[in-house]
Amino acid sequence: MSLEVLHAAVATVSKQRYDLVKLAWEMEDHPGLLTGRGAEGSPRLIRLIESISAAGAEHVVVPACPRCGRSARLTRSLDDRRVCRGCYDKVTAKVCLSCGRRRPISGRTADGQPLCLRCYNRDPFSHEQCARCGRLWQVRRRTPEGPLCTACYRLPTAVCSLCGRTRPCFAAATGMPRCETCSEHKQPCARCGNLRQAAARTPEGYLCWACYTKDPVSFKTCAACGTVERLYHCGLCARCACDQRLDEFLAGPEPARRAELEPLHRALRDADPRQMLRWLASSEAGAVLTDIAAGRCPLTHEALDERLPVKASRHLRGILVTAGVLPPRDEHLADLERWLAATLATVDSDRRRLIRAFVTWHHLGRLRRRLRGKPTSVHQVTGVRASVRAALALLRWLDTYQLTLASCRQADIDQWIADGPSTRYQARTFVQWAVQRGAAANIEIPDPARRNQTEPLGAEQRWKMARRLLNDPTIATADRIAGLFILLYAQPVSAIARLTIDRITTHDAGVHVLFGDTRLLLLDPLADLVAQQLESRRSHCIVGRSEPTPWLFPGAHPGQHISEGHLGRRLARLGIYSHPGRHAALLDLSTQLPAAVLSRLLGVSASTADRWTTRSGNSWAGYAAAVQRRGQRGEPDLR
Repeated sequence: MSLEVLHAAVATVSKQRYDLVKLAWEMEDHPGLLTGRGAEGSPRLIRLIESISAAGAEHVVVPACPRCGRSARLTRSLDDRRVCRGCYDKVTAKVCLSCGRRRPISGRTADGQPLCLRCYNRDPFSHEQCARCGRLWQVRRRTPEGPLCTACYRLPTAVCSLCGRTRPCFAAATGMPRCETCSEHKQPCARCGNLRQAAARTPEGYLCWACYTKDPVSFKTCAACGTVERLYHCGLCARCACDQRLDEFLAGPEPARRAELEPLHRALRDADPRQMLRWLASSEAGAVLTDIAAGRCPLTHEALDERLPVKASRHLRGILVTAGVLPPRDEHLADLERWLAATLATVDSDRRRLIRAFVTWHHLGRLRRRLRGKPTSVHQVTGVRASVRAALALLRWLDTYQLTLASCRQADIDQWIADGPSTRYQARTFVQWAVQRGAAANIEIPDPARRNQTEPLGAEQRWKMARRLLNDPTIATADRIAGLFILLYAQPVSAIARLTIDRITTHDAGVHVLFGDTRLLLLDPLADLVAQQLESRRSHCIVGRSEPTPWLFPGAHPGQHISEGHLGRRLARLGIYSHPGRHAALLDLSTQLPAAVLSRLLGVSASTADRWTTRSGNSWAGYAAAVQRRGQRGEPDLR
């Protein structure tokens, strides 16, 4: 196979550079994927195997279904392997509640019971009243007059842009209507030659969608603003269509209400119009925005939590906070309170009061004292959840043996600890709090034996990774900077994710970063990378991209930094893990700097810096004591 043919085959899989990089990583980690084990790979890898095999590769094996052995498209994932649709349906099939047959599940009833496709289509729960005939039936299309069933809905009549005949057409309002016949048949594209569904007919022939969007014939004049570009719908460009849609959502009845939401309107208008239109069409947030503008939904965090799922409410909340129409709040703490309410809803009232008092007066009180108004972190919230789970597990175990906190003895606690997993040690703070409160007496859970500290990276491996990050331009700049901050300056992923640009100064003397109390000079080429990130950083959300963001690593939600979990996963793909890399850097730096200097430069606590200097053998306090002892014995001072 020639190199040109191979390049053409690979190009049919994806033209995105990052997709090809991930394919290379996947084949590097699992070399046998191309020679028979392709079912263990990703869908993109299977498309690559099929493409290069069709191009004439001799030793590349197109994978068969690992369950039935048939040569079929592996469209589903089962037990970390790709399988055909038939095998997936057989394994995942369940007994339908309505017909009693074991079939693939297409939906569920209101109480979560499975239904097959036929029974789901017949279930009244999935039906709505048709606005035209009044029957309860499945909705085929939602129109301004209301939902229409399959029998009442008819495609609008228009002149098909492909065959030129007047027929019921899809996409009739876009200016490129297509009748049902032309939509089903594929035509060879006059530009690229591929057999694909036709998007338009030009004097040179049919064009596929990819070629049509690049052709000047697809650009038309917007009926509202006169801009010449690819129209979105009804003769309007994406910007005018977005403005029209936003006016519909935010057109409240009261002028004062509209003035209050004007910053939100401006923020939404500044977003990419096509992405904003997709978001408004696919999200439930559009109805909430309409209710807020109409005064039917209060503009509060609690109202958003009630009206929307967690992911949708978090995104809309970020937009509202960024626009300045909603005050910010501690999202991790709000998630904890929501989780606590859901968890305690399943227990009795006495136990609910006890656990809520424990969380309020112990965990939340301690967090507020430590944070002093700063937002909580993921690790802090995770620790509280683990403590609550362990406390509930202890109370359930006491109920099993007809015991209470007041009646149980140390022997009972020891038995509970010995008979279960190590996570039961997480109930230690709850037992201590109960004893202090008087709800229990003469019991305790010992402090668990600390695990061995994560071994640092070897010096050679650490510098090999650092050199790769410094010199490899194919790695994303943000990942290079974050990895180097771990390997060179022992920074945790959480601190790197929350790094703001006001902690970085650039001037003639160089680039300085503030990790602790003292600014630290960055040397080239790391200083150049940080300068590039300052210029090229941008938010990944659809709203607020034009506004300056204070974060060095912006996140996906408006006004927020990248999550530490996502940043950690990106670094893990490069083979960089926080604890081994940080420990290696701390071990190296502690041999060169006193503990006080290490604490001021890196932002670690004084006790942590002292512990690492002792471990590295660079204990300045021990050195001073040794000099003092030698002087008392009359031995010569060799300083």
